[in-house]
Amino acid sequence: MKKKHILIALLLLLILAVATRALAQDYFKTFFKAQDLAVLEKSNRLATSEAEYRDYVSSAYDDLKIYLDLDKEDLDNLIKLEGLPSDKHDLLQIKLTDEFVALTNSNLTEEEKLSRIIEILFKLQEMNMLDTRNYDFNFLLADNQNLTPRLQYFLDNSELKRTSQRYSEKHTRIIRPFVTKVQILGDTAKIFASIEEIALHEDGSLPGGSITKYEIDFIMIDNNWFISEMRSDDFMETYYINNNIKIDIEATIKMWMDERLEAQQRQKDIEAGIIEIIDYDKIIEDLMKLKDENPEEYKKQLEKEAAQKEKNEGSRMNLPTITVASQIGEVGDIVEIPICITNNPGIISMLFDIGFDDNALKFIGYTDTGMLNSPSHRPQNQEGASSPLRFCWIDALAGSNNEANGDILVLRFEILGIALPDDYGLDLTYTVGNIIDTALTQVDFIVEPGIITVIEIISE
Repeated sequence: MKKKHILIALLLLLILAVATRALAQDYFKTFFKAQDLAVLEKSNRLATSEAEYRDYVSSAYDDLKIYLDLDKEDLDNLIKLEGLPSDKHDLLQIKLTDEFVALTNSNLTEEEKLSRIIEILFKLQEMNMLDTRNYDFNFLLADNQNLTPRLQYFLDNSELKRTSQRYSEKHTRIIRPFVTKVQILGDTAKIFASIEEIALHEDGSLPGGSITKYEIDFIMIDNNWFISEMRSDDFMETYYINNNIKIDIEATIKMWMDERLEAQQRQKDIEAGIIEIIDYDKIIEDLMKLKDENPEEYKKQLEKEAAQKEKNEGSRMNLPTITVASQIGEVGDIVEIPICITNNPGIISMLFDIGFDDNALKFIGYTDTGMLNSPSHRPQNQEGASSPLRFCWIDALAGSNNEANGDILVLRFEILGIALPDDYGLDLTYTVGNIIDTALTQVDFIVEPGIITVIEIISE
């Protein structure tokens, strides 16, 4: 009976050992199903909800916890972007390197080996963003002493992303690679992959995500595949390469630190009363109240504000400005809203959002005038899209700035039947880095929001 128990115990230990080994081997297997490719091509992202993203991130951290034997404190520090303990950082580097070396004598097909290398590559980039120390990518490269400009860009950009976590964005980021095609020709190969980068706030909300498409070239050396070149559809990569520019990490860090110090000083000035914060919501609320209680005084106030606006426009008439037009309409009308730029000092890319009340207004389309002459403009808004709308123009191949002025696009909205007679704002917003010139310098524009005024026609 004792022998039987011992045999059972040994068998259980053997099963556990095999399962643990399999878990480690499978950790870097792709998470995607066959139908995910269709989802990716249709929606430009794989997950369809914030809940799916949170589940994926949670699963990724659980796997990492087992893979590196992390305790709760280690994992919490990693999630808070405080990095891994030094020994765990080194352990991950060793495990990834060993995983790559082991491919030489593995029973995987060449396609599976190449896919596994892609997973290791982007796991390194992901950990580079989460950890406080850089990881070494050299063991994956065919010639790490003579890097091509694009490989150098990838490595520099990976370091810059790590740094941005600390000085700028403060989002937890997870990367998932999706190999879409493998081509092998003798001792060379090419991988086509879509790389999804997911960003999450601490509360689990989703500030953003992106898909970058890569083509990665490989060469076989000593029965294993090494990366010889890569290219992506990242417009910044194209701009840097075509203009022979190298990422200046130190200068970028200094810019981020200066911006942070400026923001901290502004907050101190606000708290000290040096800078007055204007409560525009309160002003509008008071005006609406005045409109109901004293129409004559309301009219005078509007005339006063119009005069002040004219005065302000005169003082800033030479400043770069984006203007959202205003229109008047009644229920059922289709109103067209041009968006115009004036005093354009020169740009190569522009991205902004348009916020509107989608309870009262329905977005039904837009016309791009072509004024910004962007070969990489990607419309992201279809009929019925909810607020906010996002518009993006990118001319990464431009040799000079685009200094054109005029209407860049025309939006079309339908005034819905439930819209009450009132003013409905059209707010244009952009963030630092969304509008840049050929020197990759932020170009600041004054924004003049628009209004759709819904009126009620009373028949006599």
